Amino acid sequence: MVSSCTRAILKTLNYKVFEAANGIETMACFVREKGIITLIIMDVVMPRLGGVKATYKTRKVEPDAKVVFSTGYDKGEAQKGEVLGANIVLSKPFNVSDLSRVVCD
Repeated sequence: MVSSCTRAILKTLNYKVFEAANGIETMACFVREKGIITLIIMDVVMPRLGGVKATYKTRKVEPDAKVVFSTGYDKGEAQKGEVLGANIVLSKPFNVSDLSRVVCD
């Protein structure tokens, strides 16, 4: 539900949105769309490849990619990601204002 609401809000704001079901799909999309994707919002806990490991792989492809973690419960894993440059954590559920702040920064 959070994903579909986030997608709808971002599309309303005229952002192009790519959606992935897990960390492996996230990385495949990021590599395929390299240069187009300017912000990655991903959950800390995802199937097949978690957010911290996906961020590590992202840094190998594009060291300066902007990564935002979204989490409902695993702040410890999110803090590990901060070391990798994911310095913003959106706590679920988040509101439009929180999302806007992250996208516009």
